[in-house]
Amino acid sequence: MGLMRSRAVTHPVVDDDLLVGKSRSLHHLSPFRKQANLKARTIAANPFEPLADDTIQRLLGDLEAARNTFAESVGRYRGTRLTSQAALATEAQDYRGGEAVALGLADATGHAVEAFDSFVRAIKPKK
Repeated sequence: MGLMRSRAVTHPVVDDDLLVGKSRSLHHLSPFRKQANLKARTIAANPFEPLADDTIQRLLGDLEAARNTFAESVGRYRGTRLTSQAALATEAQDYRGGEAVALGLADATGHAVEAFDSFVRAIKPKK
């Protein structure tokens, strides 16, 4: 999901030690939702009772829809380097540098600062 957080990246370069895969960070989004005037979808649940079957099915459906939307976006931005089906086949595993390149998740490995500088140059408006 990292590729979708800010904008589409057409030629990602990753550090040899960088994990490419599912996000492992949690963010408190309440201030963002309030500023953007977004409504939050809540779940009536507590840690002491199981979720209702209809709630579980709705959540599973939402997660599968998000998974497919993400894979379609990856396929659109990565083109022949990584199709949406190939993205789904990774099953959200983590991959390091060279392995991420071999799978089509990234185009090259390099130093993180150089990769970021290259990214900034690529998106900087031309004068």
